[in-house]
Amino acid sequence: LAQALTHSTHVVGLSWPEGLSTLAAMAPKGAKKQSAGEVAAELAKGGAKKAGKVAKVVKGSVARKARKVRTNVHFFRPKTLIKKRDPKYPRRSVDSRERMDKYRI
Repeated sequence: LAQALTHSTHVVGLSWPEGLSTLAAMAPKGAKKQSAGEVAAELAKGGAKKAGKVAKVVKGSVARKARKVRTNVHFFRPKTLIKKRDPKYPRRSVDSRERMDKYRI
């Protein structure tokens, strides 16, 4: 650990005691310290729940998934989402002019 810290502080350009103090200052604020016994108790509590769930699954019978029977000789691709067109700009710069007017009827 000390060797790793010396290398990292050397790159930053800090000497050993300064680098160590900056690394120690980076600890999260408001984190309360727990003893090793408390941490072990919390893990055991969560582990007991997990173990119970695993035991239920293990005790259940192992059923194999049935293979789907195909009743048609033709394969149809699955239908996927088809969106409407939403152009960002018109493909033609000017709209076509109306050919018919009041004189051409």
